[in-house]
Amino acid sequence: MIDVRLIDPMEYFDQAMHLIESNWHETGLDFPFIKQDVRMLYEVIAHTNSLFGIGAFDDAEMIGYCGVSLMPHPFNRSIKFCNLEGFFLQHEYRYGKIGGKMILLAEAVAHMHKAQYMQWHARHGTPFATALSGRYERTNDYFIKRFDHG
Repeated sequence: MIDVRLIDPMEYFDQAMHLIESNWHETGLDFPFIKQDVRMLYEVIAHTNSLFGIGAFDDAEMIGYCGVSLMPHPFNRSIKFCNLEGFFLQHEYRYGKIGGKMILLAEAVAHMHKAQYMQWHARHGTPFATALSGRYERTNDYFIKRFDHG
């Protein structure tokens, strides 16, 4: 049975990082994933009670993970943003309702924390981007340029 629930990202850190490592190539980013860096950053964010996770489980196995942070906007502290840190779901589970349940639960937690905005990022053309386009307004384009300092 599939269970989608709110989790403490630090408690499930190793399972979540395994999902991220196995799907890192899908992000389109051309730099390595460094788990130790994530752990340090997550510990800082978690200490402020601004980090939560959504886990999807098939029995005891984590098959999906969504990390989300809650932060005031830097130009107006009265506005709280809920920002996606990562969304990963094993391939064989992507074409059902599990991803949608994870999105809905993340939204519910954002509401519970009085966030005024929920912000997701998705790689163009992915099933995740398609799923978000039905629920969210596309407001920005992100552009990345890599600088070589070597």
